[in-house]
Amino acid sequence: MTERPALEQRLAAAIETGEVIRIVYHGGSRPGAIRDVIPRALTADELRARDVTAGIDKTFLLAKIDITDAPVTAAGGPQSIEAAIGPRIPDLQALGWHVVLTPTMATLHAPLKNGKPRTAASVSLWFEQYTGIIVVDQDADGKAVEQEERWTSKAPYHVSSTRLHTRSLATCWKAAALFLEEARKVSTRSREGPE
Repeated sequence: MTERPALEQRLAAAIETGEVIRIVYHGGSRPGAIRDVIPRALTADELRARDVTAGIDKTFLLAKIDITDAPVTAAGGPQSIEAAIGPRIPDLQALGWHVVLTPTMATLHAPLKNGKPRTAASVSLWFEQYTGIIVVDQDADGKAVEQEERWTSKAPYHVSSTRLHTRSLATCWKAAALFLEEARKVSTRSREGPE
């Protein structure tokens, strides 16, 4: 078990930053299950946190919490999407989604009546590091000159769904949390939507 002072310090820090942390909870309906949570409030005996997969706030007893060393996501690069969403594929499939996962993108597709996935994604998460613009100008001879300007985006992770306009986020774990929340919210609607 995680030592109580270290546990409380780690949870308090996560509340301040809004970080998603991975815990093992030795209670509830799935004792010993690994859960990704966003800590919200801490009391002497309890943690109030958002269960990312379930998409709801829950209360966890501190005495039954261990913090795992396993990272929620790999830091920084586009391979983080695969690390963040890969372990959640069974949960997403349980919601009825067909999951397409690459190192830089995750998409969820609702099933058609015949069971095949729709072509269009209902929920998407992708990594796009650069934003660009092409400037067309003329040189001294009047010939067109094209120049591409690229810069690194401060929010390279993007999430969209059938109910959410594209949101850009700075970190993969925040984008993954939003993606999983949208997966839960949209799942019933998308399965009931028009063919």
